[in-house]
Amino acid sequence: MLRLAGLLVVLGFSSMTFAGIEQKAAAFVLCKNKKDVRTIRVLNKFDNKGCMTTYSKGQLEEVVGEGRSFNGCNSILKSIQSNLESAQWSCRNVDMAQVMVSSEVVR
Repeated sequence: MLRLAGLLVVLGFSSMTFAGIEQKAAAFVLCKNKKDVRTIRVLNKFDNKGCMTTYSKGQLEEVVGEGRSFNGCNSILKSIQSNLESAQWSCRNVDMAQVMVSSEVVR
């Protein structure tokens, strides 16, 4: 799985910088538990052939699943969201946020 190293900063619309290319998130969920924050996102692949679901914890974002359609990736997102909410995390959908990460990829 790919890991993206960098500090996440939530600003203005749902997008991601990956290797210098900005990409809009098809779905974005923000979860909080006290001072801890996690994000779960569905992104369209760069070649528009499928999607990927990412999960951030701390300053690390990891691709946790891939699919051929938005519905497949969104079901991964919903499963992770459900698990977090079962563990007393508070989650919400984010419509207007910009997510910026470093372009450094850690394998």
